Amino acid sequence: MMLEKSNEKKRTKLYEKEKGQIEAKTREYVRELTSVARRFLPIEKERSLYSSLETVFGAEPFELQDPKMYKRGGYKQVGRKQEFVRLGRQVAIERGIPAYNRAVGIPLGQRQLEPYIISGTDIIVDQDDTHHVNNPAIQQMVDDIKRTTIINLDIAHRLLQVRAGKEVTPETTNLYLETLNHTIGGGAVAQEHLSEINPLLVKDSYAKAITGSDEVKDSLDRRFVIDIDKQFHPTRAKQLKEALGDSVWVVLRVPTIAIRMADGDVAARWAAMQNTMAFTGSYGLSGEHIVSDLAFSFKHARVVRMGNKLWYQRARGTNEPGGFIDGFI
Repeated sequence: MMLEKSNEKKRTKLYEKEKGQIEAKTREYVRELTSVARRFLPIEKERSLYSSLETVFGAEPFELQDPKMYKRGGYKQVGRKQEFVRLGRQVAIERGIPAYNRAVGIPLGQRQLEPYIISGTDIIVDQDDTHHVNNPAIQQMVDDIKRTTIINLDIAHRLLQVRAGKEVTPETTNLYLETLNHTIGGGAVAQEHLSEINPLLVKDSYAKAITGSDEVKDSLDRRFVIDIDKQFHPTRAKQLKEALGDSVWVVLRVPTIAIRMADGDVAARWAAMQNTMAFTGSYGLSGEHIVSDLAFSFKHARVVRMGNKLWYQRARGTNEPGGFIDGFI
């Protein structure tokens, strides 16, 4: 019994000794890191990141205490939120129901409402300005992706020559492109004077051809051509032109209002329909067989969409966020 107690005391002393050594080493390690940090602090302060952090957080980045805690004024420290409060009151008065109200919810004021620095620039913006709903530039960027479809014309041209006995020339192609820029905005051709769309509502819609052949490009009306040499870096332009070769593709941007009223999936259907009508009008086509074949080719044959369908739990069609493919955008 006495022997067991003696061994227990020895183990306890040994443990406390080792524990003390570990704690001492830990303190030394922390002190060493602190001294190293202080040694390099003047160098760190010269970096742009240091000044950016100081600007964003409104304090010395290496401070351990926040001297401005509870003294920042809540939402009043951000001009955009002050504007929201004013507009919230205005909405509440106009509709008779409370709207945006900073008096409810979690009170603001304990922390700095940090602005954002746009990557690669020295531009600083409020967080609220980067919200998708508040930012029209972000909205238009997403809209431009959703409303884009790229269709190959080689199959359609071959179809015209073999099935309809039509001749495809630079003149007919230019007429087609001009007609397409009429139909892409909801203009009627073969339907005579049926219901059409106000051009001012769809003035952002257009269609342009793109090809890797300089000879084919020079034969087309330059108003309807995407010039690869001018739009891309020389190394990428060379790769793109080699990949496209002599084939002709048309890039269609359907009206923004179309994908706003429906979704991105309507872009390909809209493009196929208006493309078919442009071919029908410019080449004087008639008969269901050739028109249906053209419609099928524009919907399914060598059609590039900006995004794939999402899985069924999300249930969104093509050309919708979440389905955008890496490398396309």
